[in-house]
Amino acid sequence: MNCKKIVKIFLSVIMLLLISLPNVNAFDPTKEQYVIKANGEKVYYYKTANPVTVPKEYLTAEYEMRGVWVATVYNIAISPQGGTTEKAIEKYKAEFISILDRMEEYNMNTLYFQVRPSNDAFYESELNTWSQFLAGAGVHPGWDPLEWMIEETHKRGFVFQCWMNAFRVTVYSVLPDSEKNASFYDTKKLLECKSAALNQLADGNFAKENPDCVVMGESDTRLILNPSDPRVQQFLVDTVVEIIENYDVDGLHFDDYFYLSGGSSNTFNGNFAGGQTYDSTLVGKDQLNDLPNYQAYLQNKSEYSHLEKGLNLGDFRRASLNHMIKSIHEAVTEYNEKNNKVVEFGAKPAGVWRSNIKNCDEKGCQKCSENGSNTHPGAYTSYGDLFADSLNWVQQGWVDYIAPQVYYGFSSTEVPYADIVDWWAQQVDAVNEENRKNGKKEVKLYIAHGIYKYEDAPDEFAAPAEINYQLLFNKKYSCIKGSAFYSYEHLYQFASTAHEKGMNLVKKAWNVKTIPLPIGEYNAQDLKIENYSLKRAQGSTMNVISFDAVVNARAYAVYKVLKGQELNTSDVNSRILVEFEGYQENKKVNLFIDNYDEKYDYYVKVFSNQYHMSEETLKIDFEKTEEYIPLEVKGDLKVADIISISTNIDISLDVIYNENGTLKYEVFANMDGKENRLTYGECVDGRFSYTWKSYPFPINDISIKVVFSDGTYTKEIKSNEFDIKNELKITYNLNGGDLDLTTVPTKFYEGEGLANLPIPTKKGYEFGGWYLNGVLVESIDADVYSNVVLVAKWNEAKKGCKKAAESYLISSLCVAS
Repeated sequence: MNCKKIVKIFLSVIMLLLISLPNVNAFDPTKEQYVIKANGEKVYYYKTANPVTVPKEYLTAEYEMRGVWVATVYNIAISPQGGTTEKAIEKYKAEFISILDRMEEYNMNTLYFQVRPSNDAFYESELNTWSQFLAGAGVHPGWDPLEWMIEETHKRGFVFQCWMNAFRVTVYSVLPDSEKNASFYDTKKLLECKSAALNQLADGNFAKENPDCVVMGESDTRLILNPSDPRVQQFLVDTVVEIIENYDVDGLHFDDYFYLSGGSSNTFNGNFAGGQTYDSTLVGKDQLNDLPNYQAYLQNKSEYSHLEKGLNLGDFRRASLNHMIKSIHEAVTEYNEKNNKVVEFGAKPAGVWRSNIKNCDEKGCQKCSENGSNTHPGAYTSYGDLFADSLNWVQQGWVDYIAPQVYYGFSSTEVPYADIVDWWAQQVDAVNEENRKNGKKEVKLYIAHGIYKYEDAPDEFAAPAEINYQLLFNKKYSCIKGSAFYSYEHLYQFASTAHEKGMNLVKKAWNVKTIPLPIGEYNAQDLKIENYSLKRAQGSTMNVISFDAVVNARAYAVYKVLKGQELNTSDVNSRILVEFEGYQENKKVNLFIDNYDEKYDYYVKVFSNQYHMSEETLKIDFEKTEEYIPLEVKGDLKVADIISISTNIDISLDVIYNENGTLKYEVFANMDGKENRLTYGECVDGRFSYTWKSYPFPINDISIKVVFSDGTYTKEIKSNEFDIKNELKITYNLNGGDLDLTTVPTKFYEGEGLANLPIPTKKGYEFGGWYLNGVLVESIDADVYSNVVLVAKWNEAKKGCKKAAESYLISSLCVAS
């Protein structure tokens, strides 16, 4: 064989090898970075030599969802309401407000609050009893939490989404030993446990009233509503309709708990008590699983006429869930059309739909699919383990958004983050491409991130940048419209240094506010700012544009564009400010623009209550800027040079405050180089008044200081220095009645001797006489004096020492003839 032929064969082999390698895109180090594990190694796609890359920079989109799930089940993320008193209600409200505050800290805009944790409710309902995780099972909390929470959330301009669990009845195992499967017990014991658990529920609970609709798990030995029972499905449709008819929610969704996990077979019942050998006579209140329902379906009973014929057990379960999801979607759509509303319905399923068949070595693998994700064949799936065909819901358009629970890290050995997100993005992109062709609404893809994994899977989430990498990775796909975290408490309760650093990186990525995704049809026609004022405080670089809140507006944005260039709102780099104003009426909006640069033009855009941008644009004219004094205090703090112990000092000041914030005050006593806060509060009505009772002990060189501040502007007023002296009580006898000399007598008899006044004694002191201007006196002349200051001299004898010490009492006496 000649050399040319050898070279030719060699090159052919090389070409074949190159073709067989994974398709690796060219890596641009100026724009991309590799995902790096905590040990410094690169992360690769599942079963490939293809390294995972992410953008170097998080670019905020014009609109994006940033959210968090607040779990009420087990009181994971919010405490129970400790009673039904006003104090308990206010405490609960304060905790909820702190949730909104922390969302603002992370620049989030969407709240997913669990309103139905376990077949119960955090709202007034005729269908569901009050939640055990609020004030107690079936206990009315004394108010309507959901109505108030929605109002407070909307005031921030945030989206309020109701998070619901569909079927859960009991949150713990109902068996004596939760480690043992249901098959360990005989049927009689299982029925006893079921009955006992249902009896503990609040009266009126749907499960308690309908025990024939309740089934029990085999390995997950809790009770759930039977997902295949048409009565249960209708109950859940009615539950959803009740919420949207009575509350101003923006959307609602179910989480991933559908059928109890424990088996993935399409033919064998491994999920529920009874298994394949279930006693078919156990029906009604004694029913333990869904096999009687499946038998009714096979017998062509009318209640299952809506399902396709000939389904195996697994497909029957999936078809049952499909029917329920479709029915709820239709009910929500009908409500929206009738009421001109835009309530969204979504789902938060398990991260994996099905794994790809190419990864499965098992013959006849039921869990995998040719269209599955590049994940381990044994991965937990919504299709196989929970009988929830989540991809089908997207393809059929039965959900407005899908938020798969990608609670995995990039280095997961079963479900690597990059592989599963790639798959979901590809599926939703394909569906939306068809939807656009057919004039249908696109489905939104959100990613649910498991920040709790910093605690539960510290090896997988060892790198602080794990969550930041995930946010960056999402930016590779335009169909991914946002991210939300499970669960709220992990935003601030850190399990490790890596966790804390990771959440700080999230704050860095989300360092600016953004607008939530528009919903429904365009509804921002003619929304515009009619009149505005522009002010700047003296000595400040902060310009404040003020105007009346626009009716039906929920947000405002300020853009900064070089003069001579056109405004392009899709360029988020030009957006320097987003401010939410919520549903508050008759309110002034203030937008704060710092460091105005005359080389730029500044614009304001208005967004509707459905987050659509108005076509109207306000160009700010900075020549209209007026300078003003934001905070001014009139009056002074003049205190007598010497005052008595325990004496009231009245402070009164006029306060002129020209801002819309909350002006607070603090009062301090300065002594011995230290400040002691005396009181604090909010200043209202332009007047500050405070009475301070001086210390009950002598001290020299003390002063009072009052500080006013709204967090931006501060003004302080300080008194002169004064002394507090140790004084004794003195009384003046007039016509047989005792009168305090610190008051003003209406008459004084000329020449009456002062030495005869009754002087109280104090142990260790000896009265030494009255002094006027340093001169010992026994009487005063009313024709000479109208106001006098009398000083009583006291001698204190100390044991072992003949030297006397002096202390003084100062009183004012008005003398009238």
